[in-house]
Amino acid sequence: MRPEKNSNFRKIVISLGCAVAMFATGAQAATYKMATNTSENDGSGVLLNEFVRDVAEKTDGRVRIKIFFNGVLGDQMAYLQQIPKGVIDMALVNSGALENVIPEFGVVNLPYVFRTADEYRDVMSDPAVKQMLFEGAASHHFAPLGYISNGFRGLFVNQEVDGIDDLAGLKIRTMTSETYIEMLERFGAVPTPMSYTDVFPALQQGVIDGAEGGLGGL
Repeated sequence: MRPEKNSNFRKIVISLGCAVAMFATGAQAATYKMATNTSENDGSGVLLNEFVRDVAEKTDGRVRIKIFFNGVLGDQMAYLQQIPKGVIDMALVNSGALENVIPEFGVVNLPYVFRTADEYRDVMSDPAVKQMLFEGAASHHFAPLGYISNGFRGLFVNQEVDGIDDLAGLKIRTMTSETYIEMLERFGAVPTPMSYTDVFPALQQGVIDGAEGGLGGL
């Protein structure tokens, strides 16, 4: 699914792991720091750079955003905690991390809730759903800007898997999310919370047998 471009950039666009751009309420700086663990060249990074250019253009340079890619400011939970303090102004945060701070976002992490990408987009664009999520965020002093999609999440492992029984005992990386952890436990796997930037070294070193994540970010 390709993200749709909003001309006014009131939202950044779509996510099935629900990566949400969060903004600290009350931040006043003319230049804002934005953190993300994605790279500048993947789909999310390209969209974020377009967003930055459009914001600068539409404000005649009065508002600028500096993006720190590749997790250089820490993992998602680290910089999510820094947003309300004003250390970081904005961040692209997956809903798996968000549910630890804003429980309302846990609903979009439930596995197999959405049957198609179109159904997901319709739900996330529904005014009642947005109101529930945005009000939940506001109660924790966050202001969502929108959402981005990397497509449906999946499992990738270092051995052949023909069925769910083959996942038994495999150490699978996941986010620090009760929803995702319980899902993997029900699959019979051993959930291993880990920062996304550590996934490939961990796979190479045999620390984990596979990972759960958005394949669009690979």
